[in-house]
Amino acid sequence: VDVSKVETYVKAEEIGVSLNELPITSELRANGFSVSDNADSICFDITVQGGEAIITGLKDHVCLHNHNNLVIPDTLDGYTVTAIAKDAFANQSGLVKVVVPASVSEIGNGAFGGCNNLKDIEFKSNDYYVMENGALYNADRTLLHTYLSSNSALSFTVPATVQHVNANAFKSA
Repeated sequence: VDVSKVETYVKAEEIGVSLNELPITSELRANGFSVSDNADSICFDITVQGGEAIITGLKDHVCLHNHNNLVIPDTLDGYTVTAIAKDAFANQSGLVKVVVPASVSEIGNGAFGGCNNLKDIEFKSNDYYVMENGALYNADRTLLHTYLSSNSALSFTVPATVQHVNANAFKSA
């Protein structure tokens, strides 16, 4: 099997085997790929600061998860996820939806810049950010963080409450 050309993903449970029983798994590992059926531990690159996890991006790996609809867990490797770093998911053209846990209080500039197909960022009981009409704002709507480039609106009016617009807010819009 030429692992550089792996394009089809099969959920192991659908064919009645564990991931480690799949013949391709050992070859992928031997070629430096990470293989897992646990998104919490393998899909994200993180940096740990002050005992908290900051997501810095997606790992280059083969797994059984669909990264088009990305669900960020509350914890990674035992650390609470509190931030998404600058440019963390930049230019991830396959990304359609991201679900962000309540624990995330900071999202870096350009974190979703160039995600041309991103249609929704959902927040689970988050007190720090809000999505409205295809735009991501801080909770009090004084900061326009990101305008989703997939937004099909012909015009956009920045709300009067906005005092600052992130540098990459309209990247690829």
